[in-house]
Amino acid sequence: MADFLSIQAQHANFSFVVLTFGLTLAIYFTFRYQVNFWWLNFWYSLPFFGKLAQLSKDATRSSNPGWLCGEETLCGDYRTHITTTSKAEFYKRLIYMRKAHDRGRKPLPGWMVVILSILLLAEGLGFSYLLGTWMAREGSANVHTLLLTIVFVICTLLLFLTHAAGHQLYRSGLIRRSDREWREGGRHGDFRSAEVMLDDDQLVDDRAAPYTQAVNRVGITGGYAIVRNAIAAIVAITAISTWMRVGHPNSEMIATFIMLAVIFTVTQIVSICAGFKYGFGGKESEAAFKGTRGFSSYDDYMGRVEPMIQAAQAKLQALQRNLAALGGDVKLNLYKTFDDYIRESEARRSAIEIKRLAEADKTREGYRRITYEKTGNSIIIVEAFVLVAVLAYFAVCTYAVIT
Repeated sequence: MADFLSIQAQHANFSFVVLTFGLTLAIYFTFRYQVNFWWLNFWYSLPFFGKLAQLSKDATRSSNPGWLCGEETLCGDYRTHITTTSKAEFYKRLIYMRKAHDRGRKPLPGWMVVILSILLLAEGLGFSYLLGTWMAREGSANVHTLLLTIVFVICTLLLFLTHAAGHQLYRSGLIRRSDREWREGGRHGDFRSAEVMLDDDQLVDDRAAPYTQAVNRVGITGGYAIVRNAIAAIVAITAISTWMRVGHPNSEMIATFIMLAVIFTVTQIVSICAGFKYGFGGKESEAAFKGTRGFSSYDDYMGRVEPMIQAAQAKLQALQRNLAALGGDVKLNLYKTFDDYIRESEARRSAIEIKRLAEADKTREGYRRITYEKTGNSIIIVEAFVLVAVLAYFAVCTYAVIT
């Protein structure tokens, strides 16, 4: 009995680790842009070995007139975190989302991640208790801990599967609804007139029916393979749990089974509904949403971006002062601003796109779309660092629980 109580205490510790891990991820993904930008600003602000201090030692001229390499590096790092678009581009993204039926939709919010984490925790503990009772209470603590870990892995995979199933239900339902409207309307014109991507002219299909505008951006291929797999997994787990309950027909086991059945059902329903409600149907609606930051007006969008631009400009001016002091009697003519960098980089980007599009083989039926690839290395490094830190914390806590 004492061993069993110690196992329950381990389960409580493990549940605390899982809940902390889920809350940490929820906070990060909720404030993802702010966290990434704060980390970049912090890294540049560190004295002596910070990036601003390192760039202040390099007065090498860039191949672009009027710029030093250090200035371009700083502006490039901040530019990856500051997505600025013109007013026309901003509303172009909104038009894409509206025609894809994605206006008003958004990614999975952080509070929903918290709810799913709590449900996952309750579901995992319920299954681990059920399995522990079904096996033997005399089992070693390491066996029960390993069993608990496996149960949580299975529950996590099932959660992702049901969430993906909910999203597939939304997207496939949108395609099927568009197809039904087209058929009920007498099949006038093509069901899909063209594949319209985010960089294309969004007014090209203005005269088309709404269902055609939708499938031009969502696609016409939809299926329910993920939904079927999720149903099969749910049925399999339900059957195994029922079999385990039948093998131990006592009042405690029946009460545990009923509670677990309720938690299991609620978790799958919430996960499927979250996948159905959040996320996007359009192929590039998520990119469009990121470009607008979820704002519906350009003034609100700029109200969020302007403070970030001012922070980047302050760091650039600090770098220019350091470089001017390094140059001594040599006049470096450091007059560039962060706005200059944005304007010139956009001009170079447009020139590259125009040159590539001029070389593309355009036809009436279609053409190969060529886009300018952005590296975004700074964002990738920051996100990788944060995720590795969280996972490392989770691994350390888990090891502490096991030992």
